[in-house]
Amino acid sequence: MFFVELYVLLLVICLPPSSTLHINQIIVPNFEMVGESASLKCDYDLQNDKLYSVKWYKDNQEFYRYVPKDLPPTQKFLVNGVDVRIEFSDKESVHLFNISLESAGLYTCEVSTEAPRFRTTAVTKNMRVIHPPESGPYLVGGSDKYRVGEMLDVNCSSPASHPPVLIKFFLNDEPVNEKDVHKHDQSPAKDGLTPAVSTYSLRIKRNHFRHGYLNLKCTADIYRTFYKSVERNILGLDLGGKALGRISAADKLNKSGYMSLILTAVSLIIWRNI
Repeated sequence: MFFVELYVLLLVICLPPSSTLHINQIIVPNFEMVGESASLKCDYDLQNDKLYSVKWYKDNQEFYRYVPKDLPPTQKFLVNGVDVRIEFSDKESVHLFNISLESAGLYTCEVSTEAPRFRTTAVTKNMRVIHPPESGPYLVGGSDKYRVGEMLDVNCSSPASHPPVLIKFFLNDEPVNEKDVHKHDQSPAKDGLTPAVSTYSLRIKRNHFRHGYLNLKCTADIYRTFYKSVERNILGLDLGGKALGRISAADKLNKSGYMSLILTAVSLIIWRNI
C-alpha cells in the first residue's frame, strides 16, 4: 500500500506543467419563447488534461451528462421543465426542445478532468422564458373627435402573457408624461399568464393637434423580444386656421397692413423731430 501511494505521489510531482482547466464561455439564451427549442453550448479548454465528464444542471439539478468512457457516453435525467434531445447532444452542447415556463432558471455547465489532477470547474447563466400574448395591444374608450378643453381617457390593454407586457403611450410620436398614466394591477391566472391594462388621461389643448389631428399610440413590449403597437388618429373640432397649420390670405394682408401702419407711425415721429 505504501508503494502505491508513493507511486501516485511521484506521478503527480513528475506531471508536466499545465494551465488550469478553463471554461471560456457557456452559451445560454437570455430569453427564449414558449414552444421553441434551445441549444446550450459549453466552450472549455482542457489544457493537457483528459476529459472525464461534462454535466449540465438546471437550478442545481443534473439533467444531462457526457462521460466519454461510458457506453453510451450520453445520459439524461428527468428535471421539471427540461426536455433533452439526446440525439442532438454531445460533449460540447445539449439541445432542449418544447421550452415551457418551467424551463426558466439557472443553467450550469460543469467540466471535470481525469486522474491524477481531478480538476473541476463550472459556469452558470440565467435563461428567462417568454410566453407572448396571443395578439397585440388594443385601445378601449375615448372618442375619435375632441374639442379643446375636453378630457381624453383611453385604456390600452394587452392579452395575458408572461411576463406581462410593458405598456407605453406616445402622443404625436413623443413619449407622454408618465404622471398622466395609471397602471392597473392585474393578478396572474392559473396558467401563470398576466394581462396588462393602463389608462392615459389628458386635458386636450390646442397645441396637441398637428394639422387638425392628434396621433395616439400604445406599445406593448417584453424585453424588446416581443413588440406590438396600435394607433388612433383623433380629429380636432373647432380648432381654427392656426391649429390646422394654415394661414389665410386675409391673415397675410392683415399682418402686412399692421406692419405698414407701424412703419408710417415711426416715420412721422422721426420727421417731427427733425
